[in-house]
Parts: sequence; structure tokens; C-alpha cells
Amino acid sequence: VLVGDTAVELDDLGVPQSLRTGGVEWIRPGGRLGITRALTDNDRALFGPEQAAVRLRDAGLLRTAPTPAGTVVHHHERGGVVIDCTSTLGAPPHRLTVHVRWMFSPDGEIACDVVTVAQPSVPPLLRLGVELPLADAEPTLDWFGPGPLETYPDRIGGQVVGRWSHGVDGANFAYARPQETGNHTAVRWAAIVAGDRALVAVGDAQFDTALRSFADHDVRRQRHPHEVPRSPHAWWRLDVAHSGLGTGSCGPGVAERHRVHPDQVRNRILFATVTGDGGAVNDDLIDRRARELRTLRRARREQN
Repeated sequence: VLVGDTAVELDDLGVPQSLRTGGVEWIRPGGRLGITRALTDNDRALFGPEQAAVRLRDAGLLRTAPTPAGTVVHHHERGGVVIDCTSTLGAPPHRLTVHVRWMFSPDGEIACDVVTVAQPSVPPLLRLGVELPLADAEPTLDWFGPGPLETYPDRIGGQVVGRWSHGVDGANFAYARPQETGNHTAVRWAAIVAGDRALVAVGDAQFDTALRSFADHDVRRQRHPHEVPRSPHAWWRLDVAHSGLGTGSCGPGVAERHRVHPDQVRNRILFATVTGDGGAVNDDLIDRRARELRTLRRARREQN
């Protein structure tokens, strides 16, 4: 897709395999759509009413790759392009359908809508989102939301809502057994900063994100942190929904309000780029662009 100075390659699932704006490459091939994370000790619990991983495995959804189910492209008179991608995971009676819609505006703004449809027997998901390998090897993640440490829907107490920043793996915790780490929840906006440029993502209204040197699929059966392979490039995870952690390994599972119900996911993330004026991109430029996108989001919602 080429709209204005933005060039994007999407796969059949709606995952960007390349994103170039103003001649700058942001995303490299290899991105993935996923509904599970690197399993936590709580996810692995074999007792109690939740048993998140067991239920997903029994439903055929724990390690299942999405299957493309159709792509439709719409070209608008004013130069915009809309791409609808549909994929499925699992088989009846445990089928999950994911609809991804990308909207590209000639002015360089991009919006991504994600909506799910699930059969009643599909269990709660651990997450829903994409992991994108970045072209820059050492970017910085800036975000506005709870911080500065890793946060999850049910592990957020004591964190302060504000503007935070760290490099690759900057929020990871060295758990004794490799597992999910480094997430930031309830994020209003996030930006990948590389030199004098930044790729900004704004939630409608919030989303989860992480910047790490590995992807979720890299963490499988390793028993020690040093056994997890580190990628030569950074991975940016953007989730439209992410489950709480619960205490399933020794107590109750994830509270109802912190679960990802597969038939209730509906979220939008908007994207735009920022370029510094003769030097490194500064905080004010990113903040201003994020506010502009949030204003655009509200205006378009009112028009609809």
C-alpha cells in the first residue's frame, strides 16, 4: 500500500511486514499476530478453576497460528485506502475470528481497528495484538501511562501515570524461570524513538505495549533467563487487550474484570510519525503529535 509518503506491506492477517514513512524504514518482516504470551507460572497452573494455559490448549488455541480468511481493499476518492483482513484461530466449537481494519490517510495518519468474534466455548485469551520486529536495533520506548516499572491490569498499584522512557528490555524483570515480562498497561500513547524520528501510537482509549529483545514465541521451555535467545533486532509489542496475571499458581486466578473475554475485544490504535527539527526529536514534539492524534480520534468519533 502506497499512500502519500507512507508505504506499508501487510500480510493476509493484517500484520505489517514493512512500514516506511518519508523514506525511513520502521518495521522489518517477521511480525506476528498472537493471542498468547510467554506463559507465566500463574498461566501454567494445573489446579483451580482457571488453568488458563490448560483451557487454551484443550480448545486448540494455545500454540495455534492464525489462518487467513479473506482480505478486502477499498480505495477512496480522496486518496485514502482501507484494508480489511479476517483471520481465524481454532476450529468449531472453539473458533475465534479476528477482524483487522487498516485505514491509511493521504496526510500520513494511520488507524488500525481490531474486533473479535468468538464462539461461546472459547476461553479467555492471554492477550490479543501484534509483535513487530523493528528496523532500528536500539530504539527507545517513550509512553504516557503507568510507570516506570512493568505493569499489567492487576499489577498496577504504586505506579504513577506520567511520561516515561526506557530502552530495549528496560522494563524486564529477571524471573527465575523465563516468562512474560516488560509490559506496560493502560498506555495512552507510546512512541518508538530512533534518532531524530519517532513513530507514535495513540490508543482509543488505551492499549498495552512492550519493547524487548525477544518475542513471545522465543520463550518456550527454557528453565533459565540466559537460555532465552536474544534477537538481533528489537521487538515492539502492541496489544489491543492484555490479561491480568492473577495468582493461579498458588491462589485465585485472574479477576473477571481483568480477563480478556474473546467476544468483547474492540479497540483502535492510531499511528503517525514525528521528525525533529535539525536534531533529535524532543519530548514536546512527541507530546504535541500524540495530542493531535487524540483530538483527531475524538473528532472522527463524533462524526460517526
